Amino acid sequence: PQPLHPKTQQCGWLCLPHLGGSIQLPDCRWVDFHDLFAVHQDEMDLVRNRGGEALARRFQARGFPTHLVLDRPSVANDPDPES
Repeated sequence: PQPLHPKTQQCGWLCLPHLGGSIQLPDCRWVDFHDLFAVHQDEMDLVRNRGGEALARRFQARGFPTHLVLDRPSVANDPDPES
C-alpha cells in the first residue's frame, strides 16, 4: 500500500468503536459512535491476526489522540497492555 500522504507512513484506515460511544434515542433506537484511525501496514497486520481490540489497547496505552497525527509512530510492536 502507498502512504496516505508524503509526510506519513500510514497507509490505510481503520474504523473502531468509540469507547462509551452508544446512546439510546427517545424512540428506543441505538446510535453507535466510531473513530476512524489512519494506520500503518504492520498495525493492519496486527488487526488481521489479533483483532481491532488489540490495536485499540495499544493506542490507549500510548494515549494517542483520535485526530490524525501524520508522524504518529506505529504501535504494532508495543507489548499488549493486557498481557
